[in-house]
Amino acid sequence: DTLATMPLEGGLNDENEDLREPLPNWTKDDLKDVTLYHQMFSPPSCNIRALLLYYGVDFKSHEGVKPNQPYKKIPVIDINGRQINDSSIILKNILPILTGGPLNERQSKWNTIIAQQMMWELEASAFSTSDNLKKFVNMAGADKGMLGFFLPVLAPLGAWFAPSSLRKKSTVPLKPLVEYCSSFKEAFDGKEFFGGAEPDAIDLAFFGVFSPFIAARISLAHQAIAEGGLGEWHKLMQTKLPPLHPAEKSEAEGGQ
Repeated sequence: DTLATMPLEGGLNDENEDLREPLPNWTKDDLKDVTLYHQMFSPPSCNIRALLLYYGVDFKSHEGVKPNQPYKKIPVIDINGRQINDSSIILKNILPILTGGPLNERQSKWNTIIAQQMMWELEASAFSTSDNLKKFVNMAGADKGMLGFFLPVLAPLGAWFAPSSLRKKSTVPLKPLVEYCSSFKEAFDGKEFFGGAEPDAIDLAFFGVFSPFIAARISLAHQAIAEGGLGEWHKLMQTKLPPLHPAEKSEAEGGQ
């Protein structure tokens, strides 16, 4: 973890940079004013939304970038007047509030792998075909208007540009997606979850990042989960959380 040496205006942390000033020693009961700035189908946003939902944090939802401040990415979370940027930094800093303890070495390792490696490979692999891009855009409800009109042209171009540009975001060579899944499964050490008998923040992060691609029925995401030995884990995780996406909610209600 790297402490920010050149913070954004106002002392805010940039992507992959820790907070310059630690949060107070809050407990979950102290979380009176929480707002998440996110997008419904953004993988890192889903990571944090899963964390908040699992631990029962009451939060306001604001879709889009937080206005009137210098950090132009998502997710961003405001907690009692303190702003935290970047999903891995958010997770690291709010977990002690939710559980009473910080990330351990094993969790820290996987928090970094998920946010800085696996997520980029998942997005790069998923967006390598125009059909997958169209599925994702359609699920997000962004296939209307001018974007919808030009989608048949833009999707092939996006599929050509996206994989290489996404993989360049990682500072280390990326592995095939199924290898991240199988390595994650091995880290369970024979237990049902990474967290043991119950999910922990890393289970929630891994599940959250995959969730929009599963909801969009991107076959390679389903295949990686199955071939990586995470099929049963994924089914169990679905029982631990409310649906993260409207399509999943509709299916759950339709099955009742």
